[in-house]
Amino acid sequence: MLIYGFYERVEILIIIILIFPTDSNVIYIYISLNRVLFGYNEIYHMLKTRDSTSDSN
Repeated sequence: MLIYGFYERVEILIIIILIFPTDSNVIYIYISLNRVLFGYNEIYHMLKTRDSTSDSN
């Protein structure tokens, strides 16, 4: 599912923050999260065209 994959990635980032709560990692994860959010639209269109062929989920 589209939303599941998105939140799964965010969950991994949150876990990394909890394990390594240093300034450099928080900045890196913040940048990564922004990339995920900005790239979300492109991923959505990619998955939308792929999901239109297969009706599973």
